[in-house]
Amino acid sequence: MRTLLIFSVFIFFTINSNAQQCRFEKSNGMESATYFEAVEWYKSLDKASLQVLVKEMGMTDAGYPLH
Repeated sequence: MRTLLIFSVFIFFTINSNAQQCRFEKSNGMESATYFEAVEWYKSLDKASLQVLVKEMGMTDAGYPLH
């Protein structure tokens, strides 16, 4: 029973930590995120945290929403 509990806690922390990693972290600093990947990552962080708020503040010079 104790082994199952330890394994469950380990899996919980492993899944949670991978969910918050961006492309840069997953590639050991060899790749950077695209604009759209970065925006999606911050939007998911916004949903997961009460301390983060992502707002759209107009358009970029490339015609994409500025967050």
